[in-house]
Amino acid sequence: MVAPPPWLVRAADGDDESRAWTRKTLTGYLQGELDGGWAFSGSQFEALGGGGDQGPDASRITAEDLVAVSLLGVSITEHAALRVLGRDGEAISALLEDVPVALDLHEATDADIGPGSPAERVWDLVRRRGDRASIGPTKTSKLLTRKRPRLVPVYDRVVRRELGLRNHGNYWVEVRDLLRADPRYVEELVRAREDVGLADRVSLARTFDALLWMSDPRRSPPPA
Repeated sequence: MVAPPPWLVRAADGDDESRAWTRKTLTGYLQGELDGGWAFSGSQFEALGGGGDQGPDASRITAEDLVAVSLLGVSITEHAALRVLGRDGEAISALLEDVPVALDLHEATDADIGPGSPAERVWDLVRRRGDRASIGPTKTSKLLTRKRPRLVPVYDRVVRRELGLRNHGNYWVEVRDLLRADPRYVEELVRAREDVGLADRVSLARTFDALLWMSDPRRSPPPA
């Protein structure tokens, strides 16, 4: 199992400085404004168009979803976009129908996210290796986070480094197991999200993603 980030351990232990950092960082990332715009474009990833997991398109990848992932600093190539919107679109939707919208990652079973699950199968279909219409693991994770923000965490080089992940294989199972390792971890993330008024807007998995990303020393390093 991967190790929890030190800032989460300290905050869960009740360290005031670490708790203050999580609240300040969540506010700065998800609510911060700069010169009339958003300080971090990723803060609008969930909100764009009302959310990718809402309404009649909750189980269909749309052009709006492709725009949303660009707010997290990636872009889907033209061939990949045409594939997920067209050729593979119906098959992706059929699999997404079986991936729960209202299930939080720390409550997911292996049947929900493990080998052979609809979540894994939709990952493989969106990813589709081997041709110019394939999508890399980071972009795949962000597309699926957009569609199932409560269940699918982001995977990128910061997540890989901060958690010590070897690769993207089964990474969401590893993140789930991390969150389950100590009930205080989930309790602290819930408390932090509520303290800054984001409980109705941002999923628990996305709260963890945001704090993990912001813990990069180049942005908002947590207390030592």
